[in-house]
Amino acid sequence: MTHSLNLFIPKNTSEIYGQEFAVQKIKDFILNFSKQKKKAAIIYGPPGTGKTCSIYAIAKELNLELLEINASDYRNSENIDSIIKPAISQKSLFSSSKLIFIDEIDGFFGTQDYGGIQALASLIESSKFPIVMAANDPWSSKLSSLRSKSNLIECPSINYLVILKALKNFANKLAIKYDEDSIKAIAINANGDLRAALNDFYALSIGRTSIKPEDIKLISSRNKKESIFKSLSIIFKTKNTNEVLNSIFNTDIDLDEASLWIDENLPLEYSNDDLKKAYNALSRADVFKGRIIRQQYYRLMVYQGNLMTAGVSFAKSKDSKNYIPYKRTGRILKYWIAKNKYSKRKTISEKISKATHSSTKKVLKDTLPYFKVLFRKNKSLGIAASLGLNEEEIEYLTS
Repeated sequence: MTHSLNLFIPKNTSEIYGQEFAVQKIKDFILNFSKQKKKAAIIYGPPGTGKTCSIYAIAKELNLELLEINASDYRNSENIDSIIKPAISQKSLFSSSKLIFIDEIDGFFGTQDYGGIQALASLIESSKFPIVMAANDPWSSKLSSLRSKSNLIECPSINYLVILKALKNFANKLAIKYDEDSIKAIAINANGDLRAALNDFYALSIGRTSIKPEDIKLISSRNKKESIFKSLSIIFKTKNTNEVLNSIFNTDIDLDEASLWIDENLPLEYSNDDLKKAYNALSRADVFKGRIIRQQYYRLMVYQGNLMTAGVSFAKSKDSKNYIPYKRTGRILKYWIAKNKYSKRKTISEKISKATHSSTKKVLKDTLPYFKVLFRKNKSLGIAASLGLNEEEIEYLTS
């Protein structure tokens, strides 16, 4: 069976999955624009959560002329003035009113920004029509002038059960038979990104009448990794349970290092009783860490992670919208990294000393440097196997 991706584009807001609250807030902003203190709105959230689709559907429902601009194509003040300035003052030719949508304002980032943000910020207050901007991350310091003049509306990651419902609806519309576990795997694999799930479903359904378990192997694992700064922003500034619980696990760092980042930046975000409650949750997470080390019972890691993320997040009495430049934790992190590095070095030396019948001290002092030279020139996987070195230990020797 062949079909077009256009079938998946929402025709109205009832076909927007998982963003009912955000859609209603956007509608309220547009319909009550004349009463709004702030003349713009920023809708934000991870890719694939329906930000752009929501705007298109709302514009169609409210019979608004939609002027869409991609910010990454108009970085300097001259371009912003030439495109947006006429749009905010001229009446709509075809509809009752007008909606100005600026997508990817994150595109202003970097050295190519030649006053575009400042020009846009200065135009917002004089606009006769609502301006809606979309961003993946609105908390950058570069966007502070826009943030202060805009209502912030979040489009959070979509729960996999909602994605599953959407996939089933499309499968039924297209008369595609599916295995329950297979379609559930697509939903889970999307990691909150409905667009990615629909792309996977589309790819698997082309030329077929059914989706089977063996077809799922064609989809590569979508293991997205976010920066620790994004994860801290999720923990400190939101109370979305699913996003908060997954925030640290979506990064490349482990729980121990994440704990140090949270500890360093907590006083920048929380104060008074909120700070006290957050540190209490963090300290309880550390108690579980101690139990894991003593008992080697790694199933307790789920409690350690939950206390560090949800425990800290729900300690705050209200969400903060202020931009905070998070900083890398200093002395403690350096100590932890050095200790971790020395521990790895010592473990490798113990394995070499056992194989060469020499003391660990002698290996550390004399033999280990030669092994590092040997592994840098050639990974020497045969030697690594005979010594029983794991991937991290091989990486240490080759780095």
